[in-house]
Amino acid sequence: MKMSEPVKMAIALCLIIALATSAVAFYYSFYLPQQVTVTPPPSYGLAVYIDNQPWNDGSKLNWETVQAGSSTSKTLSVQNTGNTNVKVILVTESIPEGITLVWDKNETIVAPGGWANGTLTLTVSSSVAANPYSWDSWVYADSP
Repeated sequence: MKMSEPVKMAIALCLIIALATSAVAFYYSFYLPQQVTVTPPPSYGLAVYIDNQPWNDGSKLNWETVQAGSSTSKTLSVQNTGNTNVKVILVTESIPEGITLVWDKNETIVAPGGWANGTLTLTVSSSVAANPYSWDSWVYADSP
């Protein structure tokens, strides 16, 4: 089958336009090599030591007998065992009136593997009656 001259011209023109479009698309394309390093999500972990002894979660800290109007101290050390910086916080709940508990490293930012070594001081006001007292405290990690 023989093609007419106008059909041949139309096909040739379509081929030229297709080749020109491909050349322009190739000319305006950009090579974008990419790379990503994926790290694990932040994990928080703490190891707590009282007077240089590992402290088990939920174990009672016994201050023994403290005279009204005085203070006593223990060493409180906290290691960041996670993989991101953390703010180490001591929270005390339901502590009786006239009794204070202060950790001098409260709200310290600690790097992974780092330590917050400080003094935990219990102060009992002279107005506190002679009785056994109890309260709850937590050491926890928060984002800085």
